[in-house]
Amino acid sequence: MALTAVSEADGSGVVLVKRGAEVIFGEDRNYHDIFPTRAIVSRRFERIYLAYRLAKFARDHGYKTGKESRKQRHAYWTIVWLAHLALTDGERFFSRASVQSIRAAFDAFEREGLKGIRARKTIRNVRAEVWRAWRNARRADIEQWTANNFFKSKWGHKKVLRLAMPKVRQSLRALAAECAA
Repeated sequence: MALTAVSEADGSGVVLVKRGAEVIFGEDRNYHDIFPTRAIVSRRFERIYLAYRLAKFARDHGYKTGKESRKQRHAYWTIVWLAHLALTDGERFFSRASVQSIRAAFDAFEREGLKGIRARKTIRNVRAEVWRAWRNARRADIEQWTANNFFKSKWGHKKVLRLAMPKVRQSLRALAAECAA
């Protein structure tokens, strides 16, 4: 699911994930786009591992409480997608990052040190900006753009890119530098 959510730069991977696992794993076209042959997967393993660790980190540390997580569950995959997009849009990220550097960075992010505090603050800021983008964009039509509808639409993801990405890009690039070190 995480790999599907981050697969497209325009957010259409998130739309697929929001439709359900049967759409991803049931249709051969979607499955083979995400999971190609074994030889190609071995070259893309850093991408797969980064998507997994980022989704796990956002789930475990992106929300202060379980109540907040349940209330804002509609945006979870959008948060993962936006964070992944900002982390990897730097110059040649995957040529500099390795599985070991990604593992070391996320292990540090999950600990209580300064890097962990900064990383948890960053992912919570991404969550806050995604929700702020929804609140601003839904003014176009409050009845139509509920949180559920907004985060399932391509229009919603365009708005998130336009409104939230500029506010979180710099702090996520600092995390990306640690992943590629």
